[in-house]
Amino acid sequence: MRSSGARLANNSLVRRKRWLTWFAILSYKSKSTGPVKSGECGFGMNHKRNRPRTKSSEPRTEKSGKSRTGGRPDRVATVLKQLTHEIISGQFAPGTALPPEGELAKSHGVSRTVIREAMRGLRAHGLVEMSQGKPARVRPPDPKAAIASLEMLLRRNRASLLNLMEVRRPLESEIAALAAERANDEHLRQLEHTIHELAAASTSEQRIEADVKFHRVLGEATGNPVFVLLLETLAGFLRESRQKTLAHSGVDLALQGHRAVLEAVCSRDSNKAREAMLEHLRRAARDLHQLRTKATQRRP
Repeated sequence: MRSSGARLANNSLVRRKRWLTWFAILSYKSKSTGPVKSGECGFGMNHKRNRPRTKSSEPRTEKSGKSRTGGRPDRVATVLKQLTHEIISGQFAPGTALPPEGELAKSHGVSRTVIREAMRGLRAHGLVEMSQGKPARVRPPDPKAAIASLEMLLRRNRASLLNLMEVRRPLESEIAALAAERANDEHLRQLEHTIHELAAASTSEQRIEADVKFHRVLGEATGNPVFVLLLETLAGFLRESRQKTLAHSGVDLALQGHRAVLEAVCSRDSNKAREAMLEHLRRAARDLHQLRTKATQRRP
């Protein structure tokens, strides 16, 4: 019994010494390095400190890892601008396929997600066509998307037909003057043909189409594609204007104006062609003013 009691007393003394050692270590750590976290030291525990990883407060680029400002939208805009330049400059010809997403991501130093978003931007601009499982392919130049967008913008800004007439006067008078200098025999033949079509038209739609065609051929006769694009952008308004003026004053005044312009173009007199077009448009503007006055008088 005495031997057993001695062993118990000895074990109790050993445990007390271990606890005293433990508290001494805790006290030392607390004074030198701050509070000791669980698991940093102790008997039977890991003595290595868990050092937290430090992270940069700024995002890093996907290519070099250097800090930069801005997020993914900035990278998408940058890649979209670069790809647009490469397509417009001819590095990717119409009908050719663009490199795979992975290759583009590597060459531009961005993720595939950024490339996919940039591709959607190119498609919205009408520069590429995309289909499931196939690489994006460069589309040939097509002004229809831009024309439709500009026409919608004009309508949303509530541009009136009289606003249009103010634009047409300097635009189409210059077109007529340049056509007198540059038109070839085929242009002259087409202009003459549109006048015959206008005279023979039996419906409002046929008259409008012949009238619009005359002005479009004049634009083509200048040899300047920008004039044609501008006329196409205004085509919806031009048709609406023709519909109102032809219904108001009939086809005879339109025929008279077209014949005067054609005569000046055939004689290669640019000044006469410019004045003939201005007179033609002044008559159309007068008709629109009269229509607006009547509409105002009918309002209660």
